[in-house]
Amino acid sequence: MLAIAPEVDPIHLGFQERSIVVQNPALLQLSMDEARDIAVSLAPTLDAFGELSIDDPLRWHMRLRQPAPEFTPLDAALSARATLGLCTDKAWQIALNEVQMILHRHPVNDHRAKLGLSAVNSV
Repeated sequence: MLAIAPEVDPIHLGFQERSIVVQNPALLQLSMDEARDIAVSLAPTLDAFGELSIDDPLRWHMRLRQPAPEFTPLDAALSARATLGLCTDKAWQIALNEVQMILHRHPVNDHRAKLGLSAVNSV
């Protein structure tokens, strides 16, 4: 049985003074087509945890197969050091690292870079 999880929203991790910070997702100006293309690419990596669904370009959810570890809520993580969002669950750490690698070379982000837009580089 799958249960609704907290949001798994797309974010941009940026640099601010010697730290990596979570930037406000609204600044991404992500379209629904971009969100869907990214979600399709991330689905195989996240499938072990649940099913990713896109309600809105900036509001993604997962129907989890089992409870997730605790993560810092997005509103608390905004403009904070990105290390706040790390969890101690090894499986999630590995999956999130893979997500970042997929996003680093994703065609949507390549196109966004050409337009001068921020990349979606994490969730």
